[in-house]
Amino acid sequence: MYKKLLLIFILFGSLSAKELYLYYIDKPKEAYINESFVVKLKATIITENFKNIKTQFEARKNMQITNENSIWIKKEENQYENSFNFIIKSHDFILPNITVLIQDNYGETIAMETIEKLDIKLKEIDIQDANFCGVTARHMEILDYATKQFDNKRLHTVLKLSASNANIKSFHLKKFKTQEIKHIKKDGENTIMYYDLFTPRDTKFIEFSYFNSLEKKIKKFKIKLKLQEELVSTQTDLNPQNSKYFFYRNIAIFIFFLISLLFYFLYKNRLFIVLSVALLLLLAFMFIPNEKIVIYKNEKIYIQPLKHSTIFKVIKTKQEAKILKRQNNFIKVMLKDDKIGWIKR
Repeated sequence: MYKKLLLIFILFGSLSAKELYLYYIDKPKEAYINESFVVKLKATIITENFKNIKTQFEARKNMQITNENSIWIKKEENQYENSFNFIIKSHDFILPNITVLIQDNYGETIAMETIEKLDIKLKEIDIQDANFCGVTARHMEILDYATKQFDNKRLHTVLKLSASNANIKSFHLKKFKTQEIKHIKKDGENTIMYYDLFTPRDTKFIEFSYFNSLEKKIKKFKIKLKLQEELVSTQTDLNPQNSKYFFYRNIAIFIFFLISLLFYFLYKNRLFIVLSVALLLLLAFMFIPNEKIVIYKNEKIYIQPLKHSTIFKVIKTKQEAKILKRQNNFIKVMLKDDKIGWIKR
């Protein structure tokens, strides 16, 4: 009788033993709105007969998980870890129930475990700074920047920013109309972002601030714009009639042409006549008109030759435009109002 009871107890114990245990490794006690914070989980799996680990987030509200498909990493025997980036969007938020499942080769669930919901206190930020860029981060810095003349009225600046625990995709400068994220990548704990910004031609400085969640205060940046080069190509991207650079460059070439021609007559050296002809050909090349293309009604003009670039103009009537450059499936054009952009082809 006792042997039967012992056998039943052992059998029941083996059937009721869990194959999956879930723990928090790291979780914050408080957070700011729009702050990106990390939740680290550990899973102990007491079986080797599984193919996949799946994470589910249910019943959430006014919050975002930027990497909810993050892959579980094996740390040691039966131990797996994962990190998820959370962002709370408003005061009226609900954090999700986190459930982890282990599945077999056929996608069938072998075991599942739901961990207790996070309890996070929301901290207030009172930001009065007009230059606030919308980012909350533990750390943020400008790694590099470059400015070029884009057209007759605007400068094009590319900012290279680095931030940790940040909602960097919310970056926006209120003072300027045209701007967009060019590229984002992860670099260890930091996020690197390249940001396109178009400002009026007379812009001297770019100023912005962010909220440092570690120091609990606003931190400010101010950069002075310096043109790397006024023009982008030899056959200018700008309207020659409005470009002082184009005018003075041609005057300089013409003066060198006259000097080399004068030296030829003085010294009868063929080198000077060859130089004179080369300068004359270069000057003639500068005045070769750009190839033209017909742009039809409702065609979209993009800021950059990128798939998800911002549209800054939609053509209202059919018109001819000058071709300035070709790149992949895009053509850089100058419209009849001297504005420059890219069209898809």
